[in-house]
Amino acid sequence: MKTWIFTGLCDKRDLMLSLCALMTSAGQKVLLIDATLEHRYRYYSGNSDYRQTITEFAGFDLATGFEAFEHINTQLSHTGEDCMHYDYILCDVEQTNFYNREQWISAEEHVWVSDYDRLTIDKSINWFEQWYQKMQAQDKATFVPSFHLTFIHTIDCSLESQYIRSHLDHLPIAWNTEIVTIPWTESDMALKLENEYAEKLRIRPLSRLFKKGLCELTGQISGMENKEIKRALKQAERKRA
Repeated sequence: MKTWIFTGLCDKRDLMLSLCALMTSAGQKVLLIDATLEHRYRYYSGNSDYRQTITEFAGFDLATGFEAFEHINTQLSHTGEDCMHYDYILCDVEQTNFYNREQWISAEEHVWVSDYDRLTIDKSINWFEQWYQKMQAQDKATFVPSFHLTFIHTIDCSLESQYIRSHLDHLPIAWNTEIVTIPWTESDMALKLENEYAEKLRIRPLSRLFKKGLCELTGQISGMENKEIKRALKQAERKRA
């Protein structure tokens, strides 16, 4: 089992759902955990009343309504299973107490996801500082987390990703590899809204630029070959949740 933790106070549902669909099409058993403050994924799981549920969606499992990772294992134990039977666990984390320090460190990959909005950047910095204090309180040993950095919903403008990242340079973070940028078109936004209301996931109509960024991020954090990623993407495009 490998764990990928995604942070950053922006709506990253379109990225997370697409990434899970791609990994599932690559033959992996995937669990997506909604640990956002507003339980953003509940509309895809039919869990509008915030119940703790694990449901199948688009070929992968989606856990919503939980406030700690241990609660998910408890839920799975009712059917004689645990998180170890998944190949990958992807978690969209906004709750600072969802994982303890040991669980954070043991995760294979950490990805900071943000858009270019200044308020999003500032809110994410404040979140990180609060989270970091809690991690240090659990153990005084030096702790410098490593993150990949991905910008989503980007548009053509004079701002560059390196300049946006400079606003994060004061944080105790070791940044990994190159910055991934995933542009957003009007058609991508329309598809996100349509998927949300239909409680379905369609990959094929995504823009070429979005798919290119998705494949780049997948390669960074999974180590999969580009050919394998593109093959999985084509398979995901044929599916319809």
